[in-house]
Amino acid sequence: MAEDLYCPRCGKQFTDGTSFCRTCGLSLDGVSDIVSGESDTKPVVTRRPNFKLFRIGISLFILGLVIGMINGALKDFGLFPDSYGKLIFMLFVAAGMLTLGAGFLFPTTKYTKRKPSAVAADTDTKLDTAPLAGSLSSGDANVNVVHFPKDDREFEQLPVPSVTEHTTRDLS
Repeated sequence: MAEDLYCPRCGKQFTDGTSFCRTCGLSLDGVSDIVSGESDTKPVVTRRPNFKLFRIGISLFILGLVIGMINGALKDFGLFPDSYGKLIFMLFVAAGMLTLGAGFLFPTTKYTKRKPSAVAADTDTKLDTAPLAGSLSSGDANVNVVHFPKDDREFEQLPVPSVTEHTTRDLS
């Protein structure tokens, strides 16, 4: 299965054990586990009724009721045979009811990310930096003093002006 793995973002093929996609940079940690079905982070599948079909079914049902009321109001005028109005009324009501039922029979499926467990979160955030201890700086940089070199020359340190100098200058 290792030769059939593709990046979920860009579709570039990758091999098992690759950490990042070489095309788009997406982290591929655990993608092969999810594809093979061996991961703790498999997406949660939620199934619920199809509300789009519900809206269509309710609309058809209401339209059928309106047609039935119009048929009842106009049947005394003799504009069309009474059986046509009844047939159209029954077709729309039946279509509405069938569409409502289809909303239950054909639910929508939603895939959501599984939230990481507290145990997995603790182990993932702690990094072992012991192998890097010799190459890391001590971190004693003073954040208040910043030097910006320009053209390989250092700027001279200027004294910080007083906050009240411009207001007290004219008082004497």
